[in-house]
Amino acid sequence: MRTKQPPQENELKEACQSVKNDHPDFGVKRVFKELEQRKPRWRLTEKRVQKCMKKYGLTCSTKPPPSPLRDDDEVAPTVFPEDCVCLRSKPAQLGWVLKASGVLGGDDDYDDDDEEEEESRAVPEGSARVQWLDHYEPRLESTDAVEVVDRPFVVGDVVARADDPTGALGAVVKVSLRADVRVVYSPTSVTVPPPPPPRNQRRRGRSAGRREPSPKPPPLPQKIEGTLRNIPAASLKPATGLRMGDPVAHRTRGRWVGRVVGATYDVTVRCNGGALCVVQGLGDNGAEQLVEPVDDADYGFDELCPFFPGQRVSAPPSVWRRASWKNGARAPQGRRRRSGVVEKVEVSQAGVQWLAWGVGASRDPPPAWASVKEIDILTAFAGLTRVGDHVCGSDLPDGSCAQVIRTETRCSVRWSSSEDSPEVASLELVPRQHLGEHDFLPNDFVVKRLEESSDVGVIRVVDAKERTCSVKFGDTEETMSSYELALSSADNYSAGDLVLRVNQSSSTEGPNRQTAGTVSDQTDFGTEDNEEAELAEAIRRSLEETPSTETSTGEERWVGQVLSLSDGKVRVLWVDGSKEEVAPSELLLVPDASGEEPYNSEEEASDGESLPTQPPVEAPVAQSPVVESDDDDSDDEDTSPFAIVEEPPQDHAYGHTAPHQVPLKQVRKLWAQLGKHLPPGVHVRAFEKRTDLLRAVIVGPTGTPYDGFLFWFDLQLPETYPSEPPSMHYHAWGLSERLNPNLYENGKVCLSLLGTWSGPGWDPESSTLLQLLVSVQGLVLVDKPYYNEPGHERHADTVEGEQQARLYNENARLLSLQATTAACRRPPRPFRGVVAAHFARVGPALLESLEAAGGGDSHSDGYRRVLRRLAPRFAEAVNSLKRPDGELDEVEDA
Repeated sequence: MRTKQPPQENELKEACQSVKNDHPDFGVKRVFKELEQRKPRWRLTEKRVQKCMKKYGLTCSTKPPPSPLRDDDEVAPTVFPEDCVCLRSKPAQLGWVLKASGVLGGDDDYDDDDEEEEESRAVPEGSARVQWLDHYEPRLESTDAVEVVDRPFVVGDVVARADDPTGALGAVVKVSLRADVRVVYSPTSVTVPPPPPPRNQRRRGRSAGRREPSPKPPPLPQKIEGTLRNIPAASLKPATGLRMGDPVAHRTRGRWVGRVVGATYDVTVRCNGGALCVVQGLGDNGAEQLVEPVDDADYGFDELCPFFPGQRVSAPPSVWRRASWKNGARAPQGRRRRSGVVEKVEVSQAGVQWLAWGVGASRDPPPAWASVKEIDILTAFAGLTRVGDHVCGSDLPDGSCAQVIRTETRCSVRWSSSEDSPEVASLELVPRQHLGEHDFLPNDFVVKRLEESSDVGVIRVVDAKERTCSVKFGDTEETMSSYELALSSADNYSAGDLVLRVNQSSSTEGPNRQTAGTVSDQTDFGTEDNEEAELAEAIRRSLEETPSTETSTGEERWVGQVLSLSDGKVRVLWVDGSKEEVAPSELLLVPDASGEEPYNSEEEASDGESLPTQPPVEAPVAQSPVVESDDDDSDDEDTSPFAIVEEPPQDHAYGHTAPHQVPLKQVRKLWAQLGKHLPPGVHVRAFEKRTDLLRAVIVGPTGTPYDGFLFWFDLQLPETYPSEPPSMHYHAWGLSERLNPNLYENGKVCLSLLGTWSGPGWDPESSTLLQLLVSVQGLVLVDKPYYNEPGHERHADTVEGEQQARLYNENARLLSLQATTAACRRPPRPFRGVVAAHFARVGPALLESLEAAGGGDSHSDGYRRVLRRLAPRFAEAVNSLKRPDGELDEVEDA
């Protein structure tokens, strides 16, 4: 058999152009499918087709049709990801939004991390990418051309009022959902044809040369065209019985809880002509890619199983030959693709990521693949029905399957005033996709960030605009700045979370706080080494007749879902249906199915792999704040931009590493470059006894939240410099959070030149240490550092993006003030003279600006509160600095 070969670039270009000429509206996916039909001898991937079409301008237009209704002055977004929408010109055309311009969040069908691909998929201003029902490819539409008919929410979502999207925050505490569904399949009674007689038997009275007519084929299952309206979503369930992400418990392993992340399924198909067969094991070996829907209306979207009753499918002969045929029917012969209608879909194996175990359960997790007979679905905590889902239920005709085409959501919200609102239509609310570190909600558990205290308080009332909170610590309630608070890591619960009851005894069984967050790492679902073996083992167990050793998972209150938080208590809906208020110390949070916390750029690298949360092993770091030495050293009073001193200070981050033998020629060249070309605001010291080490201090640029403050860095040259970049460590001075997306409190510096950030990397021919320092000053310490976070740059000039940028700047300035105060109290060597000279020059003006900001009204009340608290400490630290002659540089106290 002839093997498939990849096409040449020009061949692929011509083939894609031919498909686009015949079908101008085809996108990447449909062009790829068409090429598979036209060029069966080509070995193709969808990603290669996508890159080719993009390279030669064959993708669909990146701009939606112009709308005469658009107002160029409109700023506030009106369409959000997941919104159920219809076309204004065609109300019957329904779909949901994948991405929308001007808002955070949303996704589409591609998972490529390439920056160019991200840019090409960006949604133009005033438009949205919409997945329409009965259309395979998403389309770009003007936001004025669509009308939002519903906005789905789930318990725990953070929202704001639609008429004040940057105002008070609230959490959804109750959801009422009703749906309109379109019936796509309903079974009918069919007469199954008898099996054909053996070949060696002939009926009497018939001629041997006359062929016996085949029985009349039965009618195909009826495909219903009809809509049922206003059905309670609680009565609907997935057509296959499982959703992606559904929480499940294992029966035979006791109290283990996890979430569904995959499945294998058996699909019953009635082929044209009436023959019935079962295609088994789809989902585990890529065979489902061979069974394709016939047209756009037969596609399922974002469901655990891509097949559903009533779906028309086609497949090559190899699929039908492997199928199990019913009632004596045989697989069709020939090489043509055959089609049929799906009558039944059954999940046989579920892929589960086991996340945590309950009291008394073994710590050995169940297999990642389990038979559906071995798991219980925790239906009390299952997800809600969405537009596009295929469902069945008690309110539908028996045995029928329907697709959700429209929803109506009503929500109850607990606002920052700590009051629950009456039920309102979801369109009166807007989602808040991104929350800052100091965005709190009523009943959050918090600790004081600026004080060494283990007391945990409870948020009572929040003023989101003024950044203040009313917090109750024990019997005392006080008003504090949001910037003074941080969420308590041990008691961080929110509505909708899955929780386990913690074993309070000294027994080693059951969960405890020491094991929280490590359970999900034990399963390692989906790795090539174990997935195939575990799936085979699960199938074997399901076929064996073994005595049942089931352990009930619903008799006791061992796993539940957080309903709300109130007065320091957590209200939980347990698996047995009961509700109870418990102390947070009695609960254990079940981690996300991904096994990771919400997105954190610290865990992302430019190549998509995880970055270490600590500096490299070969570069041990000094603890901040830098320790002051008592040794008298005249070099410490030098105020020149660049100087060479005898030896590095003991607190240098790389001082305890083995010296790197950098070529002397390169060292002298670097020192000469630094001595001549350092920009204003950058000071560097080199060391004669350790030519591979340097220390730098950078003054925060004017017009940024870092204006006037000092930032300290230690560097080490590799032996191969300049072929490789230096190592760089940032001194955070004991801060507990980042003051910049690129500068971590553990000392890590994220820059493309260092290979720790996406973008142009180190070029041995042109990159230098001077360029690295200039990049920190000009590309890191910027006026809006919020947009340095991955993905945030796409939301510049949006309502929510600009609000978050302003609040980020407030917090960054407070953190910079706090770090610089610590540096002034113990100036790191050999920069005492630089620090004293800098604040002798800018200290009075800087303190005056801080005093003005603390008493003005251009910032939030929470910012002013902390500023008035920190400014006197800063003035005291600055006044303690000594000039080279030993006298104090007196600075007026703020």
